Amino acid sequence: MIRFTLAAIVLLLLAVAGCSDSPESTPLTPKPDSDPVPTLDAPGLQALAPYSPGDQITLQWTDPAKEGTHEYLAQRSADPGFTDGITSTDWTSSTSVVFADLPEGIEQHFRVMARDADDAISDWSAIVRTTPDASPPQSRLLDLAEEQYSLRFQVAFEAEDSGAGVVETELWVRHEEDREFERIGTFENSPATFVAVKSGRYELRTLARDGVGNAEIKPTVDGWTIVPEPIILTDRNGKEWDITNAALRYGMAAFRWGHGIGQHSIPPVIAPRLLAPNEPGYPEDDERFEVLGVAINGEAHAYRMGDLPNREVVDDVVGNVPVAVAY
Repeated sequence: MIRFTLAAIVLLLLAVAGCSDSPESTPLTPKPDSDPVPTLDAPGLQALAPYSPGDQITLQWTDPAKEGTHEYLAQRSADPGFTDGITSTDWTSSTSVVFADLPEGIEQHFRVMARDADDAISDWSAIVRTTPDASPPQSRLLDLAEEQYSLRFQVAFEAEDSGAGVVETELWVRHEEDREFERIGTFENSPATFVAVKSGRYELRTLARDGVGNAEIKPTVDGWTIVPEPIILTDRNGKEWDITNAALRYGMAAFRWGHGIGQHSIPPVIAPRLLAPNEPGYPEDDERFEVLGVAINGEAHAYRMGDLPNREVVDDVVGNVPVAVAY
């Protein structure tokens, strides 16, 4: 027969209670390690342009300790908060990395952190961003007429780009007798002015370039036009005048231009000497003849029509105002 003292019974009950699955009991778990506290200066990332050519970017930064003893981890993401879609590099001792195969037209964000030989780390650097732009712009001619009225004419065009934007558009032409296209010039705005050196059929095309250097490539022409033989009038001074536009567009035949006496062949009357009433030579009250009259600021001048046919223009000052009196 087993005998238990009161003290033994109490100890036995306490032992049983300690082994029970009581809901108040909590198993012990190891305390997790806390994240390391940044103690290094963050690397200094170089700024990026708003748009970058191609589908890759070289990310560069400066060593905060300037000793080259750090390793670096770089990340990129389309999410400016870096909560999703993160791509990370391996730890590297280099102060630059290349991110390739970047998606076209989607802004990318980049950051970098450092650690030293003792595994002390830095904060993340300031974020830099850029948008990959690998697509060239597109350009085209607008409403190019099949026939022109002069050797000199304007070429309208338009160009567009979904990324960095169009910065310039080149105009290229080829005469029907030539094998190669010739670049006429670079234009920021439409229209471009083209002066043909000879008549005939011309093929034209435009090539645009965007802000990061992407250039348009075209295997075909945009359009063609025919430039007429010029109609030239030579005046008495030997100067040639191109009247092709007037003759072809408005039907003005060359013989309708008169004898072509040339510029400055009829000299104007400059600062004429005028007679005041009661001066010798001033017309009598009963004399009658036609005049051209000008009155300005209380001053009046009259010019006899009979004096003008061979001069046609009088340059004068009336009421302190310069005037040109044309016959």
